[in-house]
Amino acid sequence: MKLLCFPIFIFFFSRFQLTCSSSPFYSSHDATLCPGDQKLALLQFKNTFSTSQILYEDCNEEHKVPYPKTDSWKEDVDCCLWDGVTCEDGTGNLIGLDLSCSWLYGSIHSNSSLFNLSHFQRLNLAYNNFRESEISPKFGRFSNLTHLNLSTSSFLGNMPLDLSHLTKLVSLDLSRNYGLGLNTSVYKAFARNLTQLRELSLYFHLDLRENFGLTCSLPKSNRTTSLKYLDLSICQFTGLLPMSMGNLTQITQINIQSNNFSGKIPASILNLAKLEYLILEENDFRGQIPDAFENLSQLIYVSLGRNRLIGQLPSSIFNLTQLSKIDFSFNQLSGPFPEYASGLSKLDLTNNKLQGPIPRFIFQLENLASLMLSSDSLSGVVEIGMFSKLKNMQSLELSGNGLLSLNTSNHFNFTLPSVTYLNLSFYNIQEFPPVLKAFANIERLDLSNNKIHGLVPHWFYEIGKESLEYLILSNNYLTKIHQFPWERIGHLDFHGNLLEGKLPIPPFHATFFCVSRNKLTGEVPSSICHLEQLQVLDLSYNNLSGKIPNCLGDFSYDLSILNLRMNRFEGSIPKSFQTILRSLNLNGNQFEGSLPMSLLNCSMLEVLNVGDNKLHGRFPYWFV
Repeated sequence: MKLLCFPIFIFFFSRFQLTCSSSPFYSSHDATLCPGDQKLALLQFKNTFSTSQILYEDCNEEHKVPYPKTDSWKEDVDCCLWDGVTCEDGTGNLIGLDLSCSWLYGSIHSNSSLFNLSHFQRLNLAYNNFRESEISPKFGRFSNLTHLNLSTSSFLGNMPLDLSHLTKLVSLDLSRNYGLGLNTSVYKAFARNLTQLRELSLYFHLDLRENFGLTCSLPKSNRTTSLKYLDLSICQFTGLLPMSMGNLTQITQINIQSNNFSGKIPASILNLAKLEYLILEENDFRGQIPDAFENLSQLIYVSLGRNRLIGQLPSSIFNLTQLSKIDFSFNQLSGPFPEYASGLSKLDLTNNKLQGPIPRFIFQLENLASLMLSSDSLSGVVEIGMFSKLKNMQSLELSGNGLLSLNTSNHFNFTLPSVTYLNLSFYNIQEFPPVLKAFANIERLDLSNNKIHGLVPHWFYEIGKESLEYLILSNNYLTKIHQFPWERIGHLDFHGNLLEGKLPIPPFHATFFCVSRNKLTGEVPSSICHLEQLQVLDLSYNNLSGKIPNCLGDFSYDLSILNLRMNRFEGSIPKSFQTILRSLNLNGNQFEGSLPMSLLNCSMLEVLNVGDNKLHGRFPYWFV
C-alpha cells in the first residue's frame, strides 16, 4: 500500500485572513515586573545546563553571534530585562524566549521547569546542544505559540503527537536535527490541526528508515494555501511532484533539494508569480525544462542541477530581470545559448552537452561573479581579455571543453583583481600563460591535466603571493619546483609530473601535499615534521630512499592519509602514532622489523597496507 508522508498537510491548509494589531510588549519604563514563579522557572531551567562553545559555526549562517545569554540571568534583576526574554506589557508574563546560539549544553527532560511557562508566543532554542534529547510531549502545552524553532539542537527520536495541539503555529522549524522520526498518526494530526502554518522547515532531519516499504510522496490537492516557505530538502522523498504545486499561490521559496523526486518538473510551478527561490537540485527529474518562466517575474535564484534533464536551455528564463543565479549543472542539456540575462551574478552550466562558442553576451554581464562552463562541448578560442569588463568576476571555470582553446598571448593590458578561483584544466596548455599575471588576488588555481613542461618560471611565484591557498598543477610535464613562496598556501597537488631532485618541503601551514608519481630522490628531511596542520601526505611512486623520520607518525594530529607506497625506504616503521589516521600505505618498500603497537592509537584506521616489505614476526594479535 502506498502511503503519503508527513508533508501531506501543506496542501490541506485552509485559506485564512491575517489581521494586524499591535502587540503590547513589556517596556523597561513600565512598573510591571515579571511574576516571581515565572522568574524562578527560568532560573531552574538555566541551572540544568552548562555552557559550552561547541557546534555553533552554523550561527554565522543566521548572522548571529553565539554567546551565553543566560549569563545575564541574575536573581536580583527583573527577568524581563534578561537577554532573550520578552514580557507582556501590563501583566509581565513571559511571552517570548530566544535562546538561539546560547551555548546551552544539556538535556531537556519532560519535568523541565520550562514547561511551567504557559504564556509563550515565540520560542527559539535553535543552535544549541541538547544531547540527543527527545522532543518532549509537553511542548504541546504552549497553546499560544505562533513561532517554534528547535533547529540544529541535537534533538532525536519521534516527533510527539502533542505538537499537533499547537494550532496557532505560523512558523515551525525542526531542521538539522539528524534523526527525527515521524509516524502516520502524527502527520495526520498535523494535517488536521496546523491550519495556520505559513513557514515549514524540515531540512536535513526526517528519518523514515524504520518504515519498511513506505513510499514517500507529496499528495495532490486542488486547494490553495497561504504557505510562503517550504523546505523539504534531504528528506528521502520519492515520486512525482503533483501539478497541484501550482496552487501554492502565496509561496516565495521552494526547496526540495537532495531527495528522490522523479518524472517531469510540473509546468504549474511556473505559474507561481510570487516565487523568488526555486531549488530542485539533486533529484531524479527527467525530460525537458518547461520553457514558460514568463510569469516568474520575482524569481531571484533557480537551481535544477544534478538531475537528468534534457533538451535546450529555456530561453524564457534568460529574460527575467530580477534573476541573479542560475544553476543547471550536471544534466544533459544541449544546444546553443539563448540571450540575454543582464542581471546574472552566477551561471553554472557545468557538465552538460552545450555546444558552440561562448556567446558574446556573457562578456557584457557586468554583475557576473561566477561563470562555470566546465565539461561541456564548447568550441572556439577564448582570450582571457574577453572577460576584462567583468570587474565583479570571482570564479571562472572553463575546463574540460575539448574543442575550446585558450589564447596564451603575452599581450594584455588589464587586470581582474576580483577573481579568486580560476580553473583552466584539460586545456592543452603547453606553457604557463603570462596572462595569469592579471589575476593578482587569486586564491584557487587549477592548471592540471595540461601539457605544461619544464621549470616553473620565476614570475609564476609572484602570482597570488599573499592570497593563493589552493594550487593544482598535477598531470603535466614539470621537472622542477624551486620554492613555495605563497604566504597562505594550504593545498598543493603536483602528482603525475616529472619532478626530479630532492623532496620540496611546503610551508608549515600546508594541509594537503601530494607529489606522487614523480622522479624525486633522496631522503625525507626531518623538517617535514614542522607541518603540524597537515592532513594528507602522499609521496608514493617516487625514488625516495633512506630511513623516514621517527616523527612522521605523530607530527600532525590531523593527519588522516599517509602514503609512502613504491619508494625505496628502509629501516623500521616509526614507533609512535598519535593521529586520526584513516589510511596508512607503506607497500613496496624495504621496511624491516615489526608493526608498532602504537597503531592501536589510530582508532579511525580503515586501510593498512604494509605488503612487499621485509617485515617479520607474526601478525599482531592486538590488531585483530
